[in-house]
Amino acid sequence: MNNLCLSDTELVRLYQQGQDAPFNLLIERYKRSVYSTIYYVVNNKEVAEDIFQETFIKASSYLKSTNYKEMGKVSGWLVSIGRNLALDYYRLNRRRAPFYELHDSEHKQLSIHDLSSLASTQMEQKETAKTIRQFILLLPEEQREVLILRHYADMSFNDIAKTMNSNLNTTLGRMRYALINMRKMIERSKVEV
Repeated sequence: MNNLCLSDTELVRLYQQGQDAPFNLLIERYKRSVYSTIYYVVNNKEVAEDIFQETFIKASSYLKSTNYKEMGKVSGWLVSIGRNLALDYYRLNRRRAPFYELHDSEHKQLSIHDLSSLASTQMEQKETAKTIRQFILLLPEEQREVLILRHYADMSFNDIAKTMNSNLNTTLGRMRYALINMRKMIERSKVEV
């Protein structure tokens, strides 16, 4: 049987029956959205990786228990677990100054001339990305969460509303105000994005 064609619900059922491969496929399917959500809450690669692992350990044990009942999309459920763990971490550690990690995931071979112009462009992009992350952290919590779940976890507004236990109009309003507030912060700082 080809697990790649199976739905999330089928993968969960197979995992509950004792097969490990279906759970690994769920991790592979949703690692980007879960990790992105966690990272944009904690802004620290090492902490995000720890919380990411904790998310899937918690999901695994919950799926193996008899308490799991399907209530929606598995992707939204996994993102919710990661988000909640990241928010717990953030709330416990918010008094400390945030750590902004800047890293370059692309490695290209370029000429010396290209490297100098690329270096200044990359530095500008990194500074802009750092500033945007700082602005996101300044948003009220509900607005920040909607923005992160929408843009970094690629969740639909309906899924975000379910995840945050709010109605769709409230979720859309929070997103609207998040974008308005981000726009104001960008205009005040004169950052080019």
